[in-house]
Amino acid sequence: MTENYKRLIGGIAVGAIVGIAAGYGVARLVEGRGLRVEGKPTDVKSAWDAYVVAQRNYMAAVKAEKAISGQPSAFRGQKTTAASSQPSTFSGQRTSVSGPKAGQWLSFDEAAAEFGLVDQGTESTKVFVYRNKGNQLLRISDVISSCGCTVVQPSPKELPPGGVGRLSVTFKSGSFSGPIHKTITVRSNDPAAPSLVLGVNADVRTLFKLEPKVVAMGEIERGRVGVQELVIKPVVPEAFGIQRITTTHPELKAEFVGGPRNTPNARKTEGEIKVAVSLDANNKNYGPFTYAARVYLTRSQSGSAKPLELTIPVTGTIAGPLRVKPEAVFFGSVKQGERFKPQKVMLSSRSGKPVEVRSVDTGFPGLKALVKPVKPGLEYEVELTDDTPPPAGFFQRTMKITTSESNVPIEVRLSGVVMKTQVAAVR
Repeated sequence: MTENYKRLIGGIAVGAIVGIAAGYGVARLVEGRGLRVEGKPTDVKSAWDAYVVAQRNYMAAVKAEKAISGQPSAFRGQKTTAASSQPSTFSGQRTSVSGPKAGQWLSFDEAAAEFGLVDQGTESTKVFVYRNKGNQLLRISDVISSCGCTVVQPSPKELPPGGVGRLSVTFKSGSFSGPIHKTITVRSNDPAAPSLVLGVNADVRTLFKLEPKVVAMGEIERGRVGVQELVIKPVVPEAFGIQRITTTHPELKAEFVGGPRNTPNARKTEGEIKVAVSLDANNKNYGPFTYAARVYLTRSQSGSAKPLELTIPVTGTIAGPLRVKPEAVFFGSVKQGERFKPQKVMLSSRSGKPVEVRSVDTGFPGLKALVKPVKPGLEYEVELTDDTPPPAGFFQRTMKITTSESNVPIEVRLSGVVMKTQVAAVR
């Protein structure tokens, strides 16, 4: 086996390991923190899909290497950590994009969309041109961006040999600042490149300083209203005014309380813009939340009628009668047919007054919950064990705990990964 072949196979294998670790890490991070983007659940299924693709690539690499030389896998003995190998999409480091492979059908004219210098709160659109250089019909099944700042739409999704298509990418700078490097993953039936990664690069010019950058509401007792103040400080010599304010959830309110409203003809900025952000917790289930407030601003030195749009995350927890630790449980990963390691959730009275745990529903028949009083009425231990593991794939469930203090259940997110067992072909 030539030296180039060794490097190729080793690179594919190492990439598989990184993909697996990164997929698990993303799933655990998302589920552990209950993250949401602009009021919509984060697509944690993409973490599982990344693992499946990585595992498939790894098995193909091992098979190809054995066919060439019959030698053991080239990656053995090497150590790679996902933390040091993953590209950062927020630190200003560019994500490397690999070149075309031999026999690849899907081909893009450019490997990255370069937006250059853009202002905060604006959006810009560029178009990727792609071609089918294969001899069969190309089908694009999915396009995934690395964050909510890009909107992509391929046209057409089915391309005959020699055909040309376009992929529109809209970059929303929002409240970002400085160099931004994102990625877009295009999935297709291309056997040589089933997942192809494109880059999205921009340098966002700071127009405003936000205090705070994330509005943290903390713990809000159910039945009360939490209130926090957001201050928008212009850092450029322009006049800005608020056109309107919206939120991503009906129970979240954001109102203008101070500063210039709509002053497009003002000569200079008249100071800070203050916004009161409030959440009515009367009808909200217990547990953590992440929403967003959108502030639309006019500017005097712009010829565009379109306002600037700033998106500010709003996080917090609706406090129930019991304090829950951890607030979300990740069972880890097991092979199909294996059982998960038992997990424990601790419940304690938030007020110090006795609270009775009336029922615990795990949301999955094969997952059992055993409630053990540690300090009767004040502290409980809930042991979670699985009698029947869920089917292969990434699973999510919501455990609901009812108490004597409220008919509204306390919700705890449960998740894990069941890996499909590879069955060797019998010769």
